[in-house]
Amino acid sequence: MKPAPKLAAIDSSYAREAKIAQRTIKAQDKLILDLKGELEKQKSLLKEHQNETQQQSLKIVHLEHEIQNVKQLNRSLQEDNESYQILLHEKTMNGEFMMNPIMQVDEIAVSPSVSTSQQSVGGGGGLNLAAELNMAAVPDWNQKETDQTISSKKRITSGGNNERERNK
Repeated sequence: MKPAPKLAAIDSSYAREAKIAQRTIKAQDKLILDLKGELEKQKSLLKEHQNETQQQSLKIVHLEHEIQNVKQLNRSLQEDNESYQILLHEKTMNGEFMMNPIMQVDEIAVSPSVSTSQQSVGGGGGLNLAAELNMAAVPDWNQKETDQTISSKKRITSGGNNERERNK
């Protein structure tokens, strides 16, 4: 009967090993389930990050498109501004800008002694470069009249000075 105790010892060691194996299997199963759960979490996070990245990429494309539109609008506005400046320069040189009713000074503000020809040449009291250049280059009847008036005033003034000198 000796073989029986060996069998009992083998059975007990086998039972112990089976229990250890079962515990190990349970621990491994639990570890596998935990890892599967972690893998699912990481997959969902990866998917969220991919969606966010895709949205950010679309937003970047949209903003780049907006930047291009704003740059094009800016160029267009700069061109418009340059053309208006050229037009304003041309109109100013031609005297048309000051002839505009918006730029006219009220006639009440202009002194009554100023002749209408001087008002039109001066653009209603404003600066008219083209008219002044024309007046300097080609004297007309009004200019001669103005020159005669100035010279007669000088004579009167100088004549008055002579009388004052005689009275002294």
